[in-house]
Formats: sequence, C-alpha cells, structure tokens
Amino acid sequence: MFSICRWALALSFIVLGSAAVVADKAPERPKPQPQPEAPPAAAEEVKLPWGIEEVSEDWKQGRVFSFAVSIGGKAGQATMTADPVTKDGFTLTTALQVEGVEHKDKPDKKTWEEHINSLKTQLKGAETEEVEIEVKAGKYTCTCYSVVIATRAATRTQKYWLSSSVPGIFVKAERTELRHDDTKRVDSWELASVDLPRISLPWSLAQVQEAWKAGLTLKYAITSETGESGWASMTITEVNAEGFTMTRTLAIEGRDPRTDEPRVTRWESWLRELAPPSHDAKLSEEVLETKAGSFECLLFARSEKREGGSSTQRIYYSKKDPGIVVMMSIEGGQEGAKDLEIWTLVELKWGK
Repeated sequence: MFSICRWALALSFIVLGSAAVVADKAPERPKPQPQPEAPPAAAEEVKLPWGIEEVSEDWKQGRVFSFAVSIGGKAGQATMTADPVTKDGFTLTTALQVEGVEHKDKPDKKTWEEHINSLKTQLKGAETEEVEIEVKAGKYTCTCYSVVIATRAATRTQKYWLSSSVPGIFVKAERTELRHDDTKRVDSWELASVDLPRISLPWSLAQVQEAWKAGLTLKYAITSETGESGWASMTITEVNAEGFTMTRTLAIEGRDPRTDEPRVTRWESWLRELAPPSHDAKLSEEVLETKAGSFECLLFARSEKREGGSSTQRIYYSKKDPGIVVMMSIEGGQEGAKDLEIWTLVELKWGK
C-alpha cells in the first residue's frame, strides 16, 4: 500500500507539470518539499471459523481434547482439558506424554476473550486455504492458517487447521523448523477425540492392568421394576497394554443363557464407558454388603430432568479392587411410569 501511494503522488506532479507548460507565463518552480509518508495499512483481522458465543456454548459442560503428538520424531499423546467452565471463561490444563515421560502444565485460567484473542495473535498475517483433512478423530473441512517466521537461526513454518465442527481448538497443528545448518525438526498435534470431562476413578489404569493381568470373572444379579430378574457374567482374558478380551453371558427371565462372541476392548474405550461425565455429578463414599463380600465404595450419582420425566444414575466403584463396579442402577420415570434396573455383584473370581 505504501508504494502505491507514492506512485499516486508522483503521477499528480507530472499532470501539474504538463499544465504549466501551456500557460502564458511559466510559474516559478516550487521548491522541493519532503513527501509525507503514507500511514501503514491496518492489518486485516484474522477470521476464525467460530466466535466466543459458539465456543462458550459448545464447552459449557467442559471439554477434553485428546491428541496424537509427534515431538521431534518422538511419538506420544496429549490432552487439553477445559474444566471448570463458567459464563466468563474456563480453566485449561494441558498434559503431554512422550515416550513414557509426562509433562503437565499448571492449570491456566482464561476468559473467552483472552482465548479467542490469543488464537488471533498466533494467526496474525497467516495465509489461508480451505482444505479437507483426515485425522484420528475423523474427517473435517478446515481452514488452514500458515505463518512463516524467520529468525537468525532458523525459518519456522507454523500451520493450524481449524474447523467449524470443533469450536475453540485446532484439529491439527504443525511446526516445521529449518535451521540454517540444514537440520530440520517437525512437531505435530493431531486430534484423536473430543470428550466431556469425566470423574476421577479410585484407581489408575496401571493398577487395573496389573490386577487384571491373570484374568477375572464377574457375575451380577439383575433386577428391575417390572419384576424381571436374571444374571450376567463377564469373563476377562488376554489382558495387555492395549486392552483385553471380554466374553459376556446373559440370562433374563428364566431364558437359557446366551453367550456373546468374545470382544476385544481397548482401555481408552473401556475407561470412557466406565467413568461418567463429571458435570453435575455427586460423589460420596458408602460400604456395600453383597453376596460377593463387603466393599468400601466410591459412589457416583447424577440426576437429570428431561421432557416428560427424569432419571437418576448411580455407580458404586470398589475402592480397593481395581476396575471393579460393585453395583449400578438407573431409576427413572416417564409420564408417571416408573422404571428401575439394578445390577449387583454376586461373584468375583480373580484368575482363570
């Protein structure tokens, strides 16, 4: 813009000079005057696929973003957790694990404005391109923002892929650093899943894997409001770092037991099913006496209202037995009709 303004000023002087040649008497040539510098053009504001309202609405119950990462060629995982969330902002906690070493940042409290503005600052001056990409979490239509930063030591290219389908966070981020000594480093983050924050279980995944490695069998008695009864058993085998194999047998209302085909379950899927969302959850402790024994339990409870009715869910986790649910129930009502189903542990056998 600066050079265009200078050319416009030069053109106006040429026109005035031509007019002076045809006059009866040539005017006195004006003394050269310093030309004013044109003000720098205002940088165009970065446009994001979403704004504060979309992000705050999408994150209102909290969010957990999981990523597959590669840091200088070393593979790992990362999570970014927005929890708790308020109308004014959120607290963000980032944890990164690379080759078994975990790095966890201190929780960072942000307002919605600070979050959006920091993204715009990072993307200032970026070139943009509309693209379709596929990451571990799925396929997304994205705007790719590319920023090049040159320093004395290296040239760094930073790319961020943002999608309207995932408000407030990048679907993919990549930084390529080319040093002047011709060495190259690439860091990347790729979205693997988007989830709600979930309750903290009374044991770690490592404790579960160690306790289950020889296998186990659980049997539950099932009762319901309608008087139906029955039982279910789960046999856990082939436990490893990736997951385990489960074989389930179900018998309801006197019917012959039906055994499903063995199913391989990954730990991340199992943990997601086992740990309910923490939003509006109530946690307490209780001792349960069952046919399988006496258990000190962590009790999760959450009630929710919906159109025409409500429901209450309760899950009792054994505090001393890793991975074991002692009892679970769901009680609800729909248009005056009551519904209740309870699963109670009646047998727990460790090993094959």
